[in-house]
Amino acid sequence: CQQFDVNCYQDNTPGSQVSGAVAYPATLPILITSGQTTSGDIPVSVLPGATINSITVDMDISHTWVGDVKATLITPSGTEVVLFDRPGNPASFFGCAGDDMVVHFSDNAANTANDLENTCNASAPTIAGEYQPVDAFSSVYNEDPTGTWVVEFNDAAFPDDGSVNSFVLTIDASGAVPFPVPDD
Repeated sequence: CQQFDVNCYQDNTPGSQVSGAVAYPATLPILITSGQTTSGDIPVSVLPGATINSITVDMDISHTWVGDVKATLITPSGTEVVLFDRPGNPASFFGCAGDDMVVHFSDNAANTANDLENTCNASAPTIAGEYQPVDAFSSVYNEDPTGTWVVEFNDAAFPDDGSVNSFVLTIDASGAVPFPVPDD
């Protein structure tokens, strides 16, 4: 039998149609190191053959000079979804000089990726709120969500470092509960 996540209130009788959002946290700690690319794994176990209805990401990072940082979500099949890419750059060669980000990413957010690019508040967190990712999450809805997702952070400049305080991938999916098949 294959193990998968469903919400507690749902009928998990084989053949039943289920849907709902399940949150998957990234394995921490993830350090964001100057001049390097670092990553964290996000193990996901969804119904076999499930259809993705929506994806959101909640992220809280501590980092001085957030304009150094790019974040990318990578699906189990290797498709890359850029969440943000060096806020404030190229408008300013050095990007946003503010500290820290607390962001909810959703394709349906009122604020666009361009709005995030142009946000650099004076107080920490310098970027906070709901924004669309640079690449739409809907571009991966046809992929199998089960497997290890990866979040990658690239820090393009020295000497500022940081860390990921939390990173949660939420996948709303639907599908039929599979009938058990005995192991051989």
